[in-house]
Amino acid sequence: MASVRSSLIKLILLFSLLLPASTFVIAADSGAAPSAFAPTSHVPSTKNPKTKMFAFPSSKKESISTFAGKIAPVLEKLWITPDKAKNIGIAIKTVTEPADLFFILFVGWFLLPLVQIPYEKFYMRNADDNSVDIQKSDVLNSPVKVKKEFRDTKLFFYTHLIAEAGRIAGLVYLVDCLAIALSVLGFNVQNTSKLCAKTIYTAWIFTRVNALRKYLIKKAFRYNGPNEKMRRRTSSRATTVNNILDVVLWGGFISSLLDILQIKAGVFLNSFFAVGGAGTLLLSFASKDMAMQFVSGFALQASDKVYEGEVVKFGNGVNGNVLRMGVLETLVKHNGEMVTAVPNKELANQKITNMSRLKFSQVTQTLRFDYGDADKIPKIIDEIRKELRTTCPHVVTDGTRPFRIYWSSYGDTALEVSVDVRMKTPPIGDEFFEGQQDVLMAIHRALARLNVEPVPLETYTTATKTL
Repeated sequence: MASVRSSLIKLILLFSLLLPASTFVIAADSGAAPSAFAPTSHVPSTKNPKTKMFAFPSSKKESISTFAGKIAPVLEKLWITPDKAKNIGIAIKTVTEPADLFFILFVGWFLLPLVQIPYEKFYMRNADDNSVDIQKSDVLNSPVKVKKEFRDTKLFFYTHLIAEAGRIAGLVYLVDCLAIALSVLGFNVQNTSKLCAKTIYTAWIFTRVNALRKYLIKKAFRYNGPNEKMRRRTSSRATTVNNILDVVLWGGFISSLLDILQIKAGVFLNSFFAVGGAGTLLLSFASKDMAMQFVSGFALQASDKVYEGEVVKFGNGVNGNVLRMGVLETLVKHNGEMVTAVPNKELANQKITNMSRLKFSQVTQTLRFDYGDADKIPKIIDEIRKELRTTCPHVVTDGTRPFRIYWSSYGDTALEVSVDVRMKTPPIGDEFFEGQQDVLMAIHRALARLNVEPVPLETYTTATKTL
């Protein structure tokens, strides 16, 4: 570490001895070889003819240096002397008007209190009487107008909006004064004040539009009903619309800023994006993949096929509860509490089965009986049908959905009876599993009354393998 430090110090000393830029100026000799340089007139000649004086022209000096020789002049300009302070005061006084300052100060800082005080002192003075009327109206079940607090009224909203505009104007006025001061000090700040004003007002308008967006979404997708599924669906729709509008607003805001700053930032942006061939290729692939992710995410959210909180099955085998639908990926929670993050690009073209939106579910069961119970099969079927109709209210028995209990197969080792019914519940959640349990219990009760036992699956499997 010490050797590196000493080498660095030696290198700095060497450059300080060889390149005193403040003393020399490069000047090419027109009659000499390209490597020969003639000394300038203001550099004194030396007695040694072998010694040549090298000088740098000022343009060359500026092009090869980044900070060298540039910090001190800036600090010298920023050093405010009494004469400079006097000139700054005269310049600001010449441009500004006291009426402007008074108007901005009044609108930005005094308008809101001047509106709030009369409202609370005169309009809200009889608040106690209103509370008595509200109690009486509860008994009489008649509506009563409740006077709102000032911060909950539209009057406060519009007044506060005007006050914010006034404060922003005060900030822009301060930037103007600062630009005038810098101009007097010798800095080139042409159009800087206008750019700052446009940027500040654009940012303020963006925040107000963003707040309006949140208010309208909250009002449009408000649901206070008892249906939990409808509440989740409404909340998911609100999230989808909010994400789409959020990207649109941010895109418009950034585009507006680039349009405002294109004069100052054009060269920077061009040099930033003008990368090499390999960098351009990588940037192209990355932006293409990112764009596909964005488009796929918005297409999935706007398709109305699935919302957050619903249970779905995708064609690629992913299934579970949708925890979050982002712009780039979707989080799916499986039954084993595992959460899988799936890129939206992979889900955009997949088949989607939304289990939460199904109104019916299917319960199937295969019963196996001994050959000696063949004569009892019709009685067994009738008894199971009767038991299901009587004790299983979730099972559809009106003929609108399949209700099939039939002798389906004369197997090699057992007789098979198939039970295929539909329930008025989606195939997810506790309600489905409770209904399925009721169906199995009804089958068990029907067989118990007939004193018939089905062939165990293990016995059936062993006999099949033996054959």
